[in-house]
Amino acid sequence: MDYEHIKQGELPRTWSDILGGFGCGEIKRFPLEGQALTNARHAIPRMGRKGLKFRTRSKGDHFYILCTAHQQDGARLSRKEIQQLFRSLELGE
Repeated sequence: MDYEHIKQGELPRTWSDILGGFGCGEIKRFPLEGQALTNARHAIPRMGRKGLKFRTRSKGDHFYILCTAHQQDGARLSRKEIQQLFRSLELGE
C-alpha cells in the first residue's frame, strides 16, 4: 500500500458516494468547512453495511479520512498499521 501519497479531495455532494470510492489503506484530505466533518462522521457508520470501515482525524483546517477495511476485496489494516500511518502524517492515534 502506498502511504506516501494523500489524495486531495473536494467536499462531495454525498458522503456515501465519496466514501464508497475508497480502497483499503487510502487516505483523503478534505477542507474543514462548515459541517463537513460532522456530516462525514454521520455517514461513516452507514458504510459499514457495505463492508467499509473508516477512521477520521483532523488537524488545522483539514480533516483526513482513512479506509481501514474493505470487505469486498478482503483487505484490512491492522491497528499497528493504522497507528503508523497516522503518526507518519503527524496526526496521532
